[in-house]
Amino acid sequence: MSIFSVTTSIPSKSGFVWFMAEFEQATLREIRDVLKADGLIICQKLELEHGAGDSRVIRSRQEQLVGLSGVLTITPAHFRVIEPDDR
Repeated sequence: MSIFSVTTSIPSKSGFVWFMAEFEQATLREIRDVLKADGLIICQKLELEHGAGDSRVIRSRQEQLVGLSGVLTITPAHFRVIEPDDR
């Protein structure tokens, strides 16, 4: 499992809608290969809350389909994401 930031093509007041997601695929290349082959990918959208320092704590997960046409970028997380038990 790996955690990445997904930026969508859905506009918002401050730019575009984005969210953190957990993927079964371990690397960006593996995610790209699934998107290229299938046109979509299943992930777990993460609802996060602020933790200590620069960390974010997972509050909940929601299964999500992400379609190739709705994705602008998928990038590595720029902060530490931890499970609630790891606080």
